Parts: sequence; C-alpha cells; structure tokens
Amino acid sequence: MSIMFNEKISWDVLRRHAGVGYALLLAPALVITIILFLLSLVPTFVYSFYRFVPPTSMEATFTVENYEAFAHPAYASYIWVTLRISATSTIVSMVLGYPLAHSIARTKSVRVKGLLLFSVVSMFFVSTIVRAYAWVTVLGRQGPIGSLLASFGFTDVQMLANEFAVTVGTIHWLLPFVIMTLIGPIQSIDPSLEDAARNLGANELEAFTSVTLPLSLPGIVAASLLSLTLGFGMFVTPMVLGGGLINMLASFIYNETIWGNNYPVGSAATVILLSLATIVSFGVSRFLEARIKVR
Repeated sequence: MSIMFNEKISWDVLRRHAGVGYALLLAPALVITIILFLLSLVPTFVYSFYRFVPPTSMEATFTVENYEAFAHPAYASYIWVTLRISATSTIVSMVLGYPLAHSIARTKSVRVKGLLLFSVVSMFFVSTIVRAYAWVTVLGRQGPIGSLLASFGFTDVQMLANEFAVTVGTIHWLLPFVIMTLIGPIQSIDPSLEDAARNLGANELEAFTSVTLPLSLPGIVAASLLSLTLGFGMFVTPMVLGGGLINMLASFIYNETIWGNNYPVGSAATVILLSLATIVSFGVSRFLEARIKVR
C-alpha cells in the first residue's frame, strides 16, 4: 500500500513538473506574439479616433467620425462585400475540400495518399499573386473558358473584374487550408464505426451522414473558422481579379493609407475588420459547437 501511494505521489509530481516545463517552453512564443500583436494594434486603435487633415497629416483629437463614415452606403459596401465573398468562399471550399480530405484520410494506398497530399501541399508553394494572374488567364476572354463560351455564342460574358472572379480566386486560395485542416479529424475517426453502421443496414450515404460527418464536426468548425479568418484578410486576389472595381476591406485599408494617406479612416477600417473577424468567428464557433453538443 505504501509503495503504491509513493508511486502515485511521484507520478503526480512528474505531471506537475511536466506542466511547468510545457508552460516555460510556450512562454517565450506567447509573450512575443502577444507583445507584437498589442504593439501593432494599440497605435492603430488610437489613430482610428484621430481626425484626418488633408493632404497627409492628422490631428490628435478624439472623434468617432471615422467609424461613422462606415454607416454611409459607399463605405458599408466594403464590409458587405467582404462578408459575402468570405462566407461564400468558405462554404464552397468546405463542400469541395471535404471529399478530397476524406479520400486522403481513408485511402489505404500509400502511393495514392502521397500523390493526393503532394497535390494539396504543392499549392502552398505557389504565391497568391501567381495564382491570381493564372485565373486572369483562365477567366479572360481569350482563355479556355471564354473561348468555350464564345463557341456557343456567349461573347458578352464578363468573368473578370467582378465579384465572381474574386470569389473563385479566394476559393482557390482557401482550399488547401481547408483540406489540410480536415484530414486530421477525419483520420482520427475509427473506421470500425462506419463498418458497424453498414453492418446494421446503413448504406454508404447513411453511414457517412450518421457517423462520419457528425464525428468530424470539430474539424469542420476549425476549418470554417480558419477559412473565414483568411477570407476576411484577402488583399492581392481582390486587387488582381477585381480590377479595381471589387474592393474588400483589406484592399480598402491599403488604398486609404498608402495612396490616400488617410491613416485615421484606414485605422478605423482595420479595427472594424478585426472586430468583424472576431465576432463572426465567435458566432460560427458557438453555433457549430452547439450543434456538436446536440448530436
């Protein structure tokens, strides 16, 4: 009895020391991340309440007119476009990415799995601007899609410099993140559970909807939040595929600060973008977590 008691105490001590060790290892990265985040965010938050003095300066006074400007339809449209493109791209990316992630997680062939993983990972090595200009070629009037439509008599179809083009480019950018996030949760599901469902009379679709999909909801939550967050910050893709006509909040911030020298409005837009991403991510997370608990 005494030996067992002493062994229990020693394991508790080891676990306690291990926890302290993990905390010490994480502390430098957490401190650096938090400090850098706060150092970059605090000035931005302060500037958002300053008044812009054309052409290039600002007055250190407290005003909320920079935030009130986004009540105007012209400014509010940037918020709605950002929300619409990010949400649409996230939904489509989940629909397109889940089957591929499921195939990678469930395939028994090492060669096929390696080939599929390589095709997904290789997309990370292609820069955003290269992907965007590739879609300019594909969606242009002389591109394969434009030529195909022209052969059927649809010569006036415009697929560039609009919201459709930006959404397509955003989906292409988000897909590998969604797929790689989903592979782990799907792979952690015990295949014997699906076999049990099929043995009880369920077909492939019923086994998937009653077993695999509910158990992979935590991965869907993570992939959705990551996709939404990345979608809110899209900058290069709207500039290239939007042709200057479709501006999301990130490109609006760039234009206001770099070209317009209007740092107060750009800072207010940055705070709004950060708040929007936080609120939407929290709302989606809570909604999906509630669905998981119900199941």
